[in-house]
Amino acid sequence: MYELHDKIKIDAIAYPTILNSSKGTNFAIHPNYIDNHMELESIYLINYKLKTKDNRVSATRNPVRIETPENGLIICRKLNEFEQNFFSKNHHILEYGFYQ
Repeated sequence: MYELHDKIKIDAIAYPTILNSSKGTNFAIHPNYIDNHMELESIYLINYKLKTKDNRVSATRNPVRIETPENGLIICRKLNEFEQNFFSKNHHILEYGFYQ
């Protein structure tokens, strides 16, 4: 992605998550693309609750706080009900598992 960027112009690569049976997608995004075409909207602080059963570990993700840019600063606060629902609907993997 970096060495050949001048010749191939790859801005991003999407690849499946391996540890949780490919239930998620990872992205590698070139920094130039981020600087020129993306804007930070929010950052979630997430709490993971782990459960173990039959040599399988599962984790439930729960958003605890949200950080948003405001006037050049990042403001951290608790999620309101709308943001909690938005997270649940748009971040599709609420629970995932992997083997130990």
